[in-house]
Amino acid sequence: MRERVNIHLGLNGDLPTDTTIGKFTSVGMIRSEAVCRKVGAYITDPSCQSTMISYLREITNLFQGKQVWYRLIEMETGEINILKGCDYSVKEKTQMLGLRGLRRGLTFPNTLEVELSVLAEVYQSHPNLGILLPYVTNSEEVEKFLELLNKNGLDRIQLGCMLEIPSICYQIKSLIRLGITYFVLGLNDLTSLILGSSRSVNTYNQGNEAVWEFISELVVRVKSFNQTLSIGGYLEAEHLAKASLLGIEDAIIHYHFLGQTLGGHWRYCPGQISQEDFKKQILLRQKFIEDANRAPCLS
Repeated sequence: MRERVNIHLGLNGDLPTDTTIGKFTSVGMIRSEAVCRKVGAYITDPSCQSTMISYLREITNLFQGKQVWYRLIEMETGEINILKGCDYSVKEKTQMLGLRGLRRGLTFPNTLEVELSVLAEVYQSHPNLGILLPYVTNSEEVEKFLELLNKNGLDRIQLGCMLEIPSICYQIKSLIRLGITYFVLGLNDLTSLILGSSRSVNTYNQGNEAVWEFISELVVRVKSFNQTLSIGGYLEAEHLAKASLLGIEDAIIHYHFLGQTLGGHWRYCPGQISQEDFKKQILLRQKFIEDANRAPCLS
């Protein structure tokens, strides 16, 4: 398949090969929660902090002179509950709509400041590191985040925002005013929130007409402010084709999916897995998390 959008690398705690590194102009997203899963600990645990610092230093060194976007930890409460160093055990009936992403960080600011201190330690010698805010509801959340950012000496770091909750997609002007320079459409959660479907039910469909009609309007809105829009998620070739037709210029492809999504020589890149196998891994992890959290939920 010929790429009709600019492809940026997505990482889940991976270390890409030298050959792979040379083919990308940036790391469009580090899914930091993957590092937590590898060590079995939350960011409040020293083992997770030291592992995260080492990993970020290695990636920012490998991509020296290229932008590296770190997405703040984005996990549902049930998974955080079972990690070593969990700050607060939270029981929720609908975790997908609960304390996730920036929403959780602002609810428990002491923990968010721990994560920011990790980033500050890396950023002082690796200024190509940027922060990508996940699961943002409105610009007021970003304003509160900026206060914590300034306290931790990160007032000059590049900032990006995930566009996945529909409400934030109508606040592009406010986000620009607050210093956001990087916009990433999160196809996975955006699909769920438009269709009212979790990813595990048969009504979840990333190709749904309503989803792409919304995306089409979002592209126009973002471009009206002279900004570009990237798309991320579990992307397949058909999603890239649709994105290109709508005027989306950049896409983030996870390292393990390069072969399946792009085809060609990428099929021989080490560590490739199919999205079907990856989804099976997710279901197994969810089953483990549910079993570990089996207790009455708070209403």
